[in-house]
Amino acid sequence: MRPDGSLARRILERLPLALFLLALAVGLIACGIAIERYDLFPKPILSAALKTARATLESAPADTGQFADFAETPLDRIRERRIEVVEGDAPGNAVLVTGGRHQFRELCPEHGCLAVAIAPSGEIVHAWPFRPNAIHAANIADEDDYPYELNNFAAERDMHLTAIEQYRNGDLLVTFHLTNAFPYAGGVARIDRNGHPRWFRRDYSHHWPRLTDGDVALIPALAVGDDALEVPNGDEVFTYSCDGRVYRSVLNIVDGDGTLLERIPVLDMLLASPWSGVLIAPHDPCDPLHLNSIDVVGENGGGLAGDIVLSLRNVSAFAILDGETHELKRLVRGTFVGQHDVTHLRGSTFLMFDNRGGDRTGGPSRLLMVDLATGVERTVFPNDRTPEALRGLYSHNRSAIDVSPDGRRAIATFAHPGVAVEVRLADGAVLAVFRSLHDVSGLDQFPEEHLHRAARFILQGVDYWRGSGAAAARPPQSPMRYPVRERAGAEP
Repeated sequence: MRPDGSLARRILERLPLALFLLALAVGLIACGIAIERYDLFPKPILSAALKTARATLESAPADTGQFADFAETPLDRIRERRIEVVEGDAPGNAVLVTGGRHQFRELCPEHGCLAVAIAPSGEIVHAWPFRPNAIHAANIADEDDYPYELNNFAAERDMHLTAIEQYRNGDLLVTFHLTNAFPYAGGVARIDRNGHPRWFRRDYSHHWPRLTDGDVALIPALAVGDDALEVPNGDEVFTYSCDGRVYRSVLNIVDGDGTLLERIPVLDMLLASPWSGVLIAPHDPCDPLHLNSIDVVGENGGGLAGDIVLSLRNVSAFAILDGETHELKRLVRGTFVGQHDVTHLRGSTFLMFDNRGGDRTGGPSRLLMVDLATGVERTVFPNDRTPEALRGLYSHNRSAIDVSPDGRRAIATFAHPGVAVEVRLADGAVLAVFRSLHDVSGLDQFPEEHLHRAARFILQGVDYWRGSGAAAARPPQSPMRYPVRERAGAEP
């Protein structure tokens, strides 16, 4: 009996400790439930850590820039293969080719070229060196207004050029995306002809901007919201959880000196509009719209002249804002899916890079023309007369178009294949082909056995050169007016 009594005594002696540990466990579980449900401390810190960890895992481990793979082109044939004229004398004048880390090293050996202007002969007309550290150091935006979560971030490795617009004096407006950082939207800079930054806004800007007459820039940007998206619909509100924080699309309007003139909350406008239903069951609750390009309707646009066109990838639609009041006038949908770079042509006709749409003629990635007045859509490229080698071009995201100053031709850039094609808009005939080919020999991060071949990089854009000394500028746009409001010029 003594052993049994001893065991019982030991159990009784330890019962208070066991009850305390049980109560502690129950309390911790209750605290965890409360933290998750009511967003209490330390959930924001844990969420931020999760974001940074995810960004790190998704980042390229090596310093290879936007490298894709190696082409069959030998190094001594890079220049002749970069531009292939197919028909006539296209493109006629120089084109502006977007570069980036390790690209055009023969001209910019330190970090590569930001961009180069290339003649049809392959001759380099002008090169803008990429100076990532100088750009990053030139930030004029308030860092407290735009906090970033960084993990071993290095500007020369982790700032990736996204898109370029051209000022009339030869300067470039450049947007950046980031790796090893949250959010990915890296900001916007004005770069002079020698590659030096006049200013940089590290302010969550991203994707394809548009310059208007008067050097006013319209720039896609975002605000970082909560961890849920709420979509009103009638008397109901649908709530969608995000495993991070919601990117809330906004439009920044910035003058030539980098001053923020206005910040338009695009997502909030759509949620308050009759078109809010497109966000029920969103494609991505963490990035419901994904604003990826902006344009302004030209003077030949009739009643739309001066209006602002926004491409919203994740709802496969583009929006039209009133150019004066900035109110949402219309949301346009069609057979296009996940499109980029919706550009006004003339009247009620628009051109876009349709990433994932397509029809029996061509696609899924295609150059698509849409007439808002008639509802008619036409696939410009590819078509029945497209060379077989170019019919399979596909870019599931990114990619862009640029329309020639005379409005008769366009260059469509297929980002992931690293190929751009110039086509005649009347019949889709291919006039020229541009290839992203570069010499990376001598760089240790690339496999030595392939360094005798040209490296192919993701191609962010090929545009008609409109800078100082170029033949012509973008067709004139209707003057845009920006009413002075109390929030004008203020940071968010």
